[in-house]
Amino acid sequence: MKIKSKNIILNTITSLIFVFFLLMAFYFSLAKNIDIIKNMSMRFDNLLLQTFMDNERIADAITVRYFENNNKIDKVKINRNYDHVKDIYGFNLRKDHMTASYMGTLQSDTPISDSIIILIKSTDEVMSEVNQIAGYSEKNNRYLLSVERGFIYTLAKISLKDYSIDNLAMLTHAGRYFTSPPDYYKRKIEKELRYKGMTSTNIYHDVLSNEDAYSITSFVYSLTNNNMPIAMLMYDHNQSELKNLLTPFIDKRLENDFSMQLTDSKGKSICIYGDCKHLFKQYIVKLSENHTIISGIYFGTVVKSVYFIIPMLIVVFFMGMAYTYIRKYINSNVRDIITDPLTGVYNRRILDHLNLVEDRVVIAVFDCNKFKIINDNYGHSVGDYVLKKIASIMKSSVRVNNDYIIRTGGDEFLIIFNTNDISVAEKVVTRISHEVENTEFIFDSERLDVSLSYGITTLKGNIEQSLQQADIYMYHMKRNTNRDN
Repeated sequence: MKIKSKNIILNTITSLIFVFFLLMAFYFSLAKNIDIIKNMSMRFDNLLLQTFMDNERIADAITVRYFENNNKIDKVKINRNYDHVKDIYGFNLRKDHMTASYMGTLQSDTPISDSIIILIKSTDEVMSEVNQIAGYSEKNNRYLLSVERGFIYTLAKISLKDYSIDNLAMLTHAGRYFTSPPDYYKRKIEKELRYKGMTSTNIYHDVLSNEDAYSITSFVYSLTNNNMPIAMLMYDHNQSELKNLLTPFIDKRLENDFSMQLTDSKGKSICIYGDCKHLFKQYIVKLSENHTIISGIYFGTVVKSVYFIIPMLIVVFFMGMAYTYIRKYINSNVRDIITDPLTGVYNRRILDHLNLVEDRVVIAVFDCNKFKIINDNYGHSVGDYVLKKIASIMKSSVRVNNDYIIRTGGDEFLIIFNTNDISVAEKVVTRISHEVENTEFIFDSERLDVSLSYGITTLKGNIEQSLQQADIYMYHMKRNTNRDN
């Protein structure tokens, strides 16, 4: 049996309010975490753009230095090596034949011309000054490449054993990596960095690092004849290097709870941080027309964040206090409505709040015999005294949490037993009747004659029908014992 009350409404409203604040806290946490992701992504994006701009400035410096050197150097003398095994021209090709005259290693599939040597010399001069001023140390990431002239010049010495131009798909399949080179003036006039970044390559597998990478591309020009590039200054961003660049910007609050990847226009991606899977919410930054940075957080990141937990703890605390107070207030009001003020047992209104299951409930009705005589002879105050004492005896005889004692009116009582065994109820009713008869009801030293008649039945149909049946049994008992009022 359940008591129907305003508690149902209170529980429903409380649940709806809790869900509302739950969603509010969730979206607050989501917004805060996205702000953190946004901050990291923008700082990382700015660093990559700065790297691109550095590459552009270095390429411009090499262009100018090449123009200067090309006009003042008549003939270049250098030991031009040729590797018969690999069929490659260059210098610093093998560890046992390294020269300190040049910073890196040159590999070419054709004999080396003076103009290439001047370009290499100009590159070394610029990079030497750059290293002194800016402290660059990423020699392994930057190199000169010329598709037309068929050479690569790495700014770090790399022997043929570790790397060979034969493996360089950028030369053998240049169309996969590069678009048509831009005119010098068009390149310089273009202001939009993200548009300039279109010359960067799509993602590929880098043989040297054995990782996925992409390369930013700047151009070195001759400034003499056609204003077209003579070489490309490349900078490789591989997976490990990108992660190292990102690491200083990682917010400790999300250190293990976010992912970041870089995607290209063909849908390939480099997972820079995290597993880059099953992201709940993403933040996207357009690095260039070819590349996009996608950062994201997981669902668990949102719900375990302090931005979710703390607001929810506050909500639970105050809602718990409010719920307890309101429920206490409602229950107090309901209790007053369904309680008989004289005896302290329930009144008839309790029947509107009970769900009674047929054949699972036994009901017993009681009537105080000759109660009218007591009221007439001794007054209503004595009658009230008798009713309160009868109610007290009933309270002490039933199971408080399972059974219901109800004063239905005047001297009539009803007990609802939560049992399907009528014999159990009969024993309790009989005990109540005997205890009432054996209890001394004294008024002005005179003992009052107080007794009960009762009727018992199992609930069948609705409560009113069963009450009528129990009344029939009770009045039958009155007639048989000659205890009519």
